[in-house]
Amino acid sequence: MAAPLSVYWFPMARRSRIEGTAPIRARKSFSHKEIDPMPGRILIALTSHAELGHTGRTTGFYVAEAAEPWAVFTAAGYAVDVVSVAGGRPPRDGEDPADPLQQRFLTDPHIAAQLADTPTPDRIDTTRYRAVFFSGGHGTMWDFPDNPALARLAREIYEAGGIVSAVCHGPAALLGATLSDGTPLVAGKRVAAFTDAEEAAVGLTDVVPFLLAQRLEAAGAHHSPAATFAAHVVADGRLITGQNPASARGVAEQVVAALSSDRAEGAASAGSDRVAEEVAALAGSDRVAGEVATPAGSDRVAEEMATAPAGADRVAGESLVLDTADGPLDAYVARPSGSVRGAVIVAHQLFGVTSDIREFADRLAGDGYLAIAPNFYHRAGAGIALPVDDAGRAQGFELLGTLTRDGVVADFRAVTDWLSGQHQGPIAALGVSMGGHLAFLAAARLPIALTVVLYGGWLTGTELPVGGPTPTLDLAPEISGRLVYLVGDADHVVSAVDRELIGKALSDSGVGELIVLEGGVPHAYLSPGTPSYHAAAAATTWDRIAAELAGIQAAAVRRLRRPGLVSPQSARRDR
Repeated sequence: MAAPLSVYWFPMARRSRIEGTAPIRARKSFSHKEIDPMPGRILIALTSHAELGHTGRTTGFYVAEAAEPWAVFTAAGYAVDVVSVAGGRPPRDGEDPADPLQQRFLTDPHIAAQLADTPTPDRIDTTRYRAVFFSGGHGTMWDFPDNPALARLAREIYEAGGIVSAVCHGPAALLGATLSDGTPLVAGKRVAAFTDAEEAAVGLTDVVPFLLAQRLEAAGAHHSPAATFAAHVVADGRLITGQNPASARGVAEQVVAALSSDRAEGAASAGSDRVAEEVAALAGSDRVAGEVATPAGSDRVAEEMATAPAGADRVAGESLVLDTADGPLDAYVARPSGSVRGAVIVAHQLFGVTSDIREFADRLAGDGYLAIAPNFYHRAGAGIALPVDDAGRAQGFELLGTLTRDGVVADFRAVTDWLSGQHQGPIAALGVSMGGHLAFLAAARLPIALTVVLYGGWLTGTELPVGGPTPTLDLAPEISGRLVYLVGDADHVVSAVDRELIGKALSDSGVGELIVLEGGVPHAYLSPGTPSYHAAAAATTWDRIAAELAGIQAAAVRRLRRPGLVSPQSARRDR
């Protein structure tokens, strides 16, 4: 049984940032919360259909749509079983022999044995499972819909309080699935699935027996499409669905988060709400007496920020190039399709702007934030994304050694200038590992309203050019916004001594707080699909990020409606 995840918030004495107001006393410490992973079982259901209509081509279950969820579930401590419609060896589609995750899945002893002779759904005892995940692949369009055996799995697990999930064409299993009273399981619920536009893009509109999105709508669901081939996950209670292969990991993460929340009997959710309330309350205390007339336009901006929907559908990412004194700075940008709630800079880890970093930006865009991930290695070349292996790590350290404080600050300044032209409101930064160090530095030099550092290393020493001539941690008193530092208790990069020094520096300077995630949480715990991924810690972290971002947005709205206050940007000196 995996060790429980304990979350400890270390309070800080937050200093007043508006002249004329009294300093705020140290907040009451949050009591720690236990999130016991309690390993259970999750069932992955696969198609047995191997013929792609009249094309003469083969199909089957899409391997990535089973492999990625399996990796997320097993990393969270769950046992995973597979089942297929007809039993036996299910046909595969989209297998990539060069993909290490797929090969780990296919060669895992437990999974390999099951794939060699899968049981049929009628042999499954649903009381053993906390969730069912219907993987996609075009084969599902023929044998998933109106299948009473699959419908039984969905109904019994759902009515027992479990999670029903599906990705891409997998939601075809929901067609014909009803509750015990005969109500379609999807009736009135928001769902994501492979869209008509995506089916047309792959040239199979006239091959599949029907268009999935249309059939789901006909069954009473509210289909929620995102941009073509953009990662998109929709959670409606205990029904969690994703649009396409790019969404498989996100669906699995939502399943784990929902199960973790349920196991903690709402503790994690309550904790997130409490954090949001306390952050908002602290932000709301930055005020002066008296009211003055609201400047023209500020009501419009405040309304935009206050009403932007959480979970807004995101659009596909785009590339951007900014001019700097050291040449072009390339970046990945993810924009929300609706109103923009705020802006976030995502500072990459040692390996550059990898798929994980882009997915973090996409996730923020999905919550309504304009997110940009600049390439801090741009002086060495554009589009640097190193392999996450020993060779990539060695190259990353070489590139890290070329970074300077002035160069990093100049890059952040170029990005904040660009964001200020795109959106009126506070700017936040999310720094991952090495990027956490860079974000910490930027927070001490630029007007960044909120900085979230995830296991940022080398803050306490001077072994790197960017960490000298004095340790970057010594700049904590110069941070003018809010900084939250999250790290696992088993982090091999950020030692216990480092954590103690970081917590003390943030507390003494009154600018932020340290959060230690207990329970054997390693470095890089936020990266799905890697051995270090820790689903419960990741879910807690994303909840905290959402609460912190909501807090600065709420504070900005209040400031815009009370223009006698200093704005979150103009209140800070550009050092």
